[in-house]
Amino acid sequence: MDRGPTRDQATPALGRQPDRSARLTAADDLQLAYRNWLPASEAPRAAVALLHGYAEHGLRYSRVATALADRHALAVHLIDFRGHGFSDGPRGHVDSFTDYHHDVDALLGAIRAAHPELPTTMLAHSMGGLVATDYLQTRGPARAGIRACALSSPYFGLRHAPRRITRLVASAVSRVAPRFSLGVDLAGSSLCSDPAIAAEHDLDPLVFSKATARWAHESLRAHRRVLARATTLDLPVLVLYGTDDCIASPTATAALVARLPRCEAEALDEKHEILNAAEPVRSALIDRIGRWLTTHA
Repeated sequence: MDRGPTRDQATPALGRQPDRSARLTAADDLQLAYRNWLPASEAPRAAVALLHGYAEHGLRYSRVATALADRHALAVHLIDFRGHGFSDGPRGHVDSFTDYHHDVDALLGAIRAAHPELPTTMLAHSMGGLVATDYLQTRGPARAGIRACALSSPYFGLRHAPRRITRLVASAVSRVAPRFSLGVDLAGSSLCSDPAIAAEHDLDPLVFSKATARWAHESLRAHRRVLARATTLDLPVLVLYGTDDCIASPTATAALVARLPRCEAEALDEKHEILNAAEPVRSALIDRIGRWLTTHA
């Protein structure tokens, strides 16, 4: 069993501390780190399942969670995906992209246990957006109990798509050496427009810089799958994405968005991590998402 990092490797809190931290057990018995943030001064209006991106972890969203909880009365719950943050599993690896569905199931189970009376929504960034879309297309929003989903720079395709020969090689390596690691090192300044948060990213010991061959192959398969099933995602969806994105393809996002039945979308003059944009843009975007989730819950 590949265990997650220990607590002495934690990064400083970037918003207020979570109201609860615990471990969840996924259906395949893998242990996941879990946290929630509750409104400070009133009862929550709705719950939010927050899904982070690749090679990072949930604590990077404590600013977002704090703002949604305290400014919009939303109960925010998040996990570290398997192989990320404090969760167990090999870093940057899954055998199948649908392994992440087990993680989402565990998170939604925790939300239902905590707030059986509340409507539940989703907010997902980058790879989290790909996981959320794939999950909701597979489970169905009604069965999953999700009223609405907001996506931040969803990873529906690579900005610089690999050539066919590269995809064939990746597929072959995925079969014979699935845990072969590929470097994906990115500077924080290429990801977000806030210099302080960019520096935090670069110093964060829980941010890693590799992906395995199997993960790369599985994510490319998921790109094709979610586009093919786009018209089946019948719930309110908000998509906000940056045009200066060095990871996720704005073209791929626009192509999928055009096929969603109930979607509000906007391309922004921002980098990949729009939720870490420089102020005042960051607060305006978080508040826009908070208002939208509350309205559609």
